[in-house]
Amino acid sequence: MLCEVFAVTYTNLISKMRETMVSLSKTGTAKMLADELDGAESSQSSQQNSRTSQRFLPDRVVDLKATARGTEYTILGLLEDYKSVMLGAKEFNSLVGRVMAGTNISNYGQFISDVFIMIQLLKEPETDIFAVMFFFYDACSGMVMMFRMLILMSRLYPASEEFLEAFKTYLQHETPIRRYLLKYKKNLRIVAAKIGGYSTSPITVPKGVHVLFNYYIGAAMWQRPLDRRT
Repeated sequence: MLCEVFAVTYTNLISKMRETMVSLSKTGTAKMLADELDGAESSQSSQQNSRTSQRFLPDRVVDLKATARGTEYTILGLLEDYKSVMLGAKEFNSLVGRVMAGTNISNYGQFISDVFIMIQLLKEPETDIFAVMFFFYDACSGMVMMFRMLILMSRLYPASEEFLEAFKTYLQHETPIRRYLLKYKKNLRIVAAKIGGYSTSPITVPKGVHVLFNYYIGAAMWQRPLDRRT
């Protein structure tokens, strides 16, 4: 529950910060790229080179003091807050992430044992269907709860990626402190919810399902020795 609250809160927070970054990218004044081109009467080859280089010219001069619509954020304030989010997530992961590793291992063990016992009961000549259904529902309910948590946690990673991509777009515009922002960008990291030191991402859930069902198949194929059959 704690991990779900953390992941959902930080995902929504960073998504709003990305929207703010996009809004800041639209501040300032548009730049006339045509004014940057020289040699209007030059040869056709030089004109083609100018048009090629034109693609890399900034199309907007952003205002550092401008704030995003509906907020009081400037670009520097937004980046400082993102860095604070990074530190907060790091502290949370260091305290809870390692505990979650042990919890997930125990959950996996419980689900596998439920399926194993259910399959073994089905092999008995006289099977209590209610006992089978108990282990079936216990395994299914546990899986739903765990993978719901993993799905929520894995959404934080792409939300952070989108924020950094929006920052890259901002850096494509002209700004007086572009060099400083480029250096600052190197200190920014993707924010992710971690389990045992490993970041959860959209690929985490299908990998978890794949591993779990491999264990289920192993439990289904296990055969008791003949001298231990009932």
